Amino acid sequence: MSSYASPDAAAAALPALRRDWAPHGVLVVPTLGERGARGAFALEVHSDLPLDARELPEATSRALAAEWAEGSAGGAHLHAETWRRNPAFQLRLRDAGAARVRIALSRPEAEWRAACQADSVGCMMGFYVLHGTRPVRAPGAVLHEGKPWDESPFVPTHCVATPAGFVLESAGPDDAFTVSAVGPHH
Repeated sequence: MSSYASPDAAAAALPALRRDWAPHGVLVVPTLGERGARGAFALEVHSDLPLDARELPEATSRALAAEWAEGSAGGAHLHAETWRRNPAFQLRLRDAGAARVRIALSRPEAEWRAACQADSVGCMMGFYVLHGTRPVRAPGAVLHEGKPWDESPFVPTHCVATPAGFVLESAGPDDAFTVSAVGPHH
């Protein structure tokens, strides 16, 4: 990660990046050290394997920040009385039909590393993708490769995502999905 020490350049090196570490690819988000700052950039990617690099249109990519805190960390659906308290986000696709999507939940590794090592079960995280505007599980409402899929794996790692080739089927702009981010249960 860049320290932003140089006013002219920043770089991130991912040496020996294994394919199984990022099976769905890597998302590169150029940033500046200050909010609202403007500047031009050139992105270079060097690889010893063939790669596919493409820009995601602004309208098709969103990054949202939230946190698990007291009152908003309800745990998995196994905690029936509290799991709906988890941060939830509505996703609406503009057009009807099938759309390939990638949903990823990540947390800052530096902040979570010690907690995950001390209590890997207590630091599990994952997410649900539910059809509708409320976090209600309806088996079969979301499918992946013809099988019900409404939750990611729950893992003590720092990023979890939908499987490769994940598709959501939308009836149109009024159709919604709820993504519920599940972290530690308080």
